[in-house]
Amino acid sequence: MTALMFDPYTRARASSYSSSSSSSSSEISNTSTIEYGHESFRTFERKILDLVYFIPQMDIFTSTAVKVTRMGGGFNYRIIGISTFNYKAKVEDEDNEDKEVKDNENKEVKDKTVDNNETKYILRIPRRERNNNTHLNREVAVLYYLEVHASIPVPTTIAFDLDGINGCPIELPYVLQTHVAGIPLDQALDQMDFGEKKRFVSKIVDLYVKMDQIYFERSGVLVPASGSRIHRILEVTAFDLGPESEENDRYRTYPQSTTYDMLLSQFECWKIVAGKKDQCPHVAGVVSGYMDQFAAIATRMREKGWLRDNKNILFHPDLSPYHIFVVRTERKSKVDWKISGIIDWDGALSVPRVMSNRVPTWLWRWGSEEGYDAREEGGDGNNPVDRDREALKHQFETEISAALPKFLRHAYKPKYQLLRKLCRFAIWGLRWQEDLDKAKEFVDEWNRVMTRS
Repeated sequence: MTALMFDPYTRARASSYSSSSSSSSSEISNTSTIEYGHESFRTFERKILDLVYFIPQMDIFTSTAVKVTRMGGGFNYRIIGISTFNYKAKVEDEDNEDKEVKDNENKEVKDKTVDNNETKYILRIPRRERNNNTHLNREVAVLYYLEVHASIPVPTTIAFDLDGINGCPIELPYVLQTHVAGIPLDQALDQMDFGEKKRFVSKIVDLYVKMDQIYFERSGVLVPASGSRIHRILEVTAFDLGPESEENDRYRTYPQSTTYDMLLSQFECWKIVAGKKDQCPHVAGVVSGYMDQFAAIATRMREKGWLRDNKNILFHPDLSPYHIFVVRTERKSKVDWKISGIIDWDGALSVPRVMSNRVPTWLWRWGSEEGYDAREEGGDGNNPVDRDREALKHQFETEISAALPKFLRHAYKPKYQLLRKLCRFAIWGLRWQEDLDKAKEFVDEWNRVMTRS
């Protein structure tokens, strides 16, 4: 894949959270120490332990033991698991002889603990540490907002430091969150029987309804409101135009309330960025040409009445089974699954509702099916391979239509699939050769639709 103009800081959508156990693989070590220039985990672990005792919200006592675990991270964050245990005064060995629990001078957990009161946390540290494009403050603000104003389960923020200075033991920015209970939905789906899946469909419908109820006056990036010391108030600012810089910030325009105005203003902004003097003239010309075509298409869409819904709602950048955690419950021999948390909110946006109105095909197409590509929306309305899965799809469609009447129209109709693609070009631009290829495919598809209509 060849870069056109910008650094790839938003290209990889790898999970930035993991519930997996520790790993000693060389791959993780190489990622941390070689690719990103980080110190080894062996020495960094001691600083993490110091940080735990440094954070007052952790409530660490003399009887508390701490375990630090290296976990699989993602493109944007290093992930550290932290567990705290409270010891009792004595523990019995296998011969039933009492012995005192010695102070754990190195703050590590012994194999035998007499208290199962384990509390788990996740420490997220930006991969690029103090890079301006980390935007740790945005994620903290969104999570705080959801904790206070929404009924969507998310990790609770315990503490954070946006710069890692002024005495921070690790000397890096970080956010400390509660560990979400359960397992990722992609694992749980393999464990559910048909009845459990049917009951869970309703929970996904409820999640979409809750997200649709979190709306904003304008499209744009969600950031902590100016002067909001505790980050619990959000405001919407202009979409990013590639890596953050003073120059790019000058080109950003104030968010627009209507979808049409947002599209036109974004296409014009991307033209200006493409025309900067440090860009390849040929590439700049190609990008600008597509932006002009996109603007003309947006105008035609408005004339055809496709842009009448101007509601802007909360958008999770990757609402997939990997980022939905669930827990299994059993009562009176009836097994049920509930959503325990939605993770990976860095990159959350306010967007036109049509962008969020895509059906979760993974509810009825888990596993591999010949000819199915989750990245392509054209087959979203097709029925799956067997009756049980078809029943799940029908149930979702019935329930979502009753709760959100416009949802399936936005999801399945080709004109709204085209509009969704156009919105993506407006928000994320054309930064890679892959994007240019998709832009050509989009224009060709638009021309075919217009020829038939």
